Order: sequence, then structure tokens, then C-alpha cells
Amino acid sequence: MIISFLDPDISTWIEPRVIPTRTDGPHVSGVLTAMLKDAMPRQYEGYGKTLDGARVPAFELGYTWEDALARALSERVMLTPAQRLMPPQEITRDGIHGTPDRVIFDYDQQRWIVEELKATWYSSGGLESDPGALLDNRKFTYWTLQAKTYAAMLLVHRPIAERQIRTVGAIGAPMVLFPPIARIRALFVNGNYKRSDGADSRAQPMCWQIEWTPAELEEWWAAVVRHVEKMKQENPNV
Repeated sequence: MIISFLDPDISTWIEPRVIPTRTDGPHVSGVLTAMLKDAMPRQYEGYGKTLDGARVPAFELGYTWEDALARALSERVMLTPAQRLMPPQEITRDGIHGTPDRVIFDYDQQRWIVEELKATWYSSGGLESDPGALLDNRKFTYWTLQAKTYAAMLLVHRPIAERQIRTVGAIGAPMVLFPPIARIRALFVNGNYKRSDGADSRAQPMCWQIEWTPAELEEWWAAVVRHVEKMKQENPNV
């Protein structure tokens, strides 16, 4: 028997993920990163920077989880007869672009459901018994604000109906007055890090549903738009 090392660089295992072509202009990921760096610099100082090769496997696991779950959720989707799964695509509001992982329209409830898929090495400890703990934990602020931003982009009511109809019509659902809801489906790779022997240190999927009022979504969207204007003043090429 002969055993030897091969190159551990994950780029020799798997082709780079194909990133869909983006429309020029500000995107949700970049805007939220900038907002969080301004609001919580110590927490998010290194967020969004190019990381060395040792961190690439973490990204690839996240992408693989997202791709695999998205495929399963579309091919083996469990929806009610009144729900329609929209094809993945970019959405736009006020010149700001974003691509949710999954969007459903519920004809019975007359509302959008937007879903984000996540994988993380953070512990799930403290999240199992209190759903509100997700909102209180700064480690997951990006997740919740990303979901909130996409919900705000899909919000339609009379004051913004005229400018929003193109975005909504592009993914084939009628305009509605009910605020969207969001779901976050997350894989905690190391569970809650227990053991020795509090048990439970295995991969753990968790899911949350978050609802906001139209006023909460509009207030947040106004903050996003203000920050984009600030970014453009500092860098006209944004």
C-alpha cells in the first residue's frame, strides 16, 4: 500500500462557483456590509475582505449547502396549491439590486415569502429555545438584515406601487398590500459545540420565520437608501 499527500487547496477539488451576472450599481451585500462596518466597526472590521486560502473551504461549504438545499427545495418542493416558487433572479428597487436565495408567492395569503440559506461554524447554543435570540445575537445581524432588506424590496403598497410594479411583474406575481415574510434556513456545522458529554455536537439545521409591519420595512428601506447616497458621495463609482 502506498499513501501520499495531494494538494489540499480546495481549488484543485472543485471549479469556482459561477456567479450570475449582476446589474451595475449598488447591491444588497455590499450596502449591508458597509452599513454594518459603520455601525459596528469592531464586530465587522474584517467582514467582506479578501481572505487567505485557509478560509476558502468555509466559503465553498456555504456555497455547496446553499446550492444543494436550493436545488432540493426547488426539485422536491413542498408547497401548498396556492403557493408558487419563483425562478431565482435579481430584483431591484430604487436602483439597488439583490438576489434572494428563494422567493415564493402565496396566493391565499397574498404575500411574498423570501428565504435565505446559510451555513456557519458559529454555535447554535442559546438559539434553540428562544427564536428572538437570533435577533439579539450580533453574530447573525447580517442574516436578519439581509432577509429584512429583501422583504422591503418586495413590499408593495399604494405609495410605491407605480415604481415597484416592474420589479414585481418581472417575477410574475400580482401586486399586493400585505407585507412579505422572511425565512432563514441555517446549517450549524458543529451544532452547539457541546459534548464531554453534554452530547449534541453534531450538525444542526435550524429555521426561523420573521415578520415585520409595512412601516418597519419602509423605515429600514429608507435607511438603506440613505446609506447608498452616502456611499455615492464618498465614491461616485458605487
